[in-house]
Amino acid sequence: MEHINKAGAAPAPKTRRVKTAWYRQLYFWVLTAILIGVLLGWLAPTAGIAMEPIGTTFVNAMRMLIGPIVFLTIVGGIASVADLKKVGMTGLKALTYFQLGTICALVFGLVAINIFRLGEGVNAVAGTPSRPLMPPRSSSTPVRTRNGGSS
Repeated sequence: MEHINKAGAAPAPKTRRVKTAWYRQLYFWVLTAILIGVLLGWLAPTAGIAMEPIGTTFVNAMRMLIGPIVFLTIVGGIASVADLKKVGMTGLKALTYFQLGTICALVFGLVAINIFRLGEGVNAVAGTPSRPLMPPRSSSTPVRTRNGGSS
């Protein structure tokens, strides 16, 4: 006997999910790229160093995209909720989780610093570096501008 829901309609038939091949999965290619990077750095360090600008460009592109992606995800999530009370409750839950996570991290940090005594014995005075970080710039030092010229 087929199960009928309260509305009187039969349940929708289950659809079968088509399995994709293992070599078409994203995780496979990510792990492959990590393995190639490790092998390249181990077996040919000069080639790995030569490819450093590619990695830096990729990381900078990801850092540039994260902000808009997070913002648009939040805006899309809020826009998809019809009831504003649900949005408020979700925001309250998120704020509560954030506060609880912050308190846990603070307590964990305070306990860790008191157990391990990190920084004990370091003789450092705040605000006075032992040597200047950069030589002072005089007014005669040329400054490169964006278009390549100097002023």
